[in-house]
Amino acid sequence: MRLGQPAPCAYPHLNEGTELEKAVNDFFQPLQEVTTEQVLVIKPHPHLKHWLNKDLTAMRKLKNRASSNRYDRRGRPDHESHEEFRKISKEFATATAIGNTKANHWKAWIELVNRNDLRRVNEHINASPSDHAANASLT
Repeated sequence: MRLGQPAPCAYPHLNEGTELEKAVNDFFQPLQEVTTEQVLVIKPHPHLKHWLNKDLTAMRKLKNRASSNRYDRRGRPDHESHEEFRKISKEFATATAIGNTKANHWKAWIELVNRNDLRRVNEHINASPSDHAANASLT
């Protein structure tokens, strides 16, 4: 086939939106079926901080920059960078930033959870604590 010649179309009469939508669905359905059969579903790591969002990441970067500026001027205790770092660090560490984000994440999770997940969480919360590290003896 030359570049100047149009390619033959399996759906030559795509005039209406519904016909185009059907053609697209016919094209993507086998791809989705193969993907669901062949691609493994990966479980998220249990220690991921799912509540960490873009706003907190930006605040953390701002705090780190302020910390770097403070360190650069460590020989001058009266420099404004020290007070700026204290203010930003306090704002980042207080319940207003991290606590609210965690609370909002928890509320969103509670709304989406099903009965089996609630049962599992309840078992985990009510289980007696165990110290598996105590079982390993240091020699």
